[in-house]
Amino acid sequence: MRSNAAIAISAALCALATACGAVPGPSASPSGAGSGSTPSPRPAAAITAADAANGHTVTLHVGDSLTVTLHSTYWGFAESSNSVVLVSDGVPAVSPSPSGCVPGQGCGTVVAAFDANAVGTAVVRAARTTCGEALRCTGGAGSYHLTVKVISKT
Repeated sequence: MRSNAAIAISAALCALATACGAVPGPSASPSGAGSGSTPSPRPAAAITAADAANGHTVTLHVGDSLTVTLHSTYWGFAESSNSVVLVSDGVPAVSPSPSGCVPGQGCGTVVAAFDANAVGTAVVRAARTTCGEALRCTGGAGSYHLTVKVISKT
């Protein structure tokens, strides 16, 4: 009776480990070599960043997308510092706030999208000279930079 219970527990643990990926199944090998099979590709992710990410670094995988949303219509984005690594996905979209904003305050957002195209590092930059109604930006308030490190899919 005990040996049947031990066999059943052992089989259940083996099945659980296989289902959770701890033990490679027939479609993958631990070193990527062997039977000629390759691991399943990692699905692309959609990463977002906003004003608070200014001065920080984000890590993406090749194939991921990045959306940067800045909360003032006065921001203007520059192209990626390395267009081989991080490709701009169209023109940044400016969306003024529909209500509750005095004209000239810059209420709304500017959204820029990028695609991680190759392994490497790029910087996303944006700048503005106005930080509110007739208020010139001072210090670092007029610049935004986000370092993007792109690594391999696997």
